[in-house]
Amino acid sequence: MTDPPPITQRDGVVTVQGDAVPMLYRCVLAGIARHHRDGLSSPPLLHQLRAALFRAVMSVPRHELADAGTAAPCCACQNGSLIGTAQAAEILSLSPRQVTRLAAQNVGLGRRLGRAWVLRSGAVLALAERRKAAK
Repeated sequence: MTDPPPITQRDGVVTVQGDAVPMLYRCVLAGIARHHRDGLSSPPLLHQLRAALFRAVMSVPRHELADAGTAAPCCACQNGSLIGTAQAAEILSLSPRQVTRLAAQNVGLGRRLGRAWVLRSGAVLALAERRKAAK
């Protein structure tokens, strides 16, 4: 099964999803800032669009990662499943905040989606094994 395209258009409807939503949000913010710099007031529709995109962008970290999808394994030791910081915290016996700090420092551990971190379960398990062996 292939992923749907991030931007689709059918009749008079344009659907934006995935990684394109934060990009569009930043473009709308830039447009509002440009109006402000030029001494113009932004149209109310532009502010409504900004608010809707903000809710869409910021809703990602507020929900549990129900379907994080699967990524292709980058090596034989990692499976492609993704987990959130809460699940990684349980595996590593750390707090979710400590896992977030580790993820920010360790490039191969996972990536940030909005304000949430999505971690590779194989990398988390390997880190747990290294931590266990170091004790």
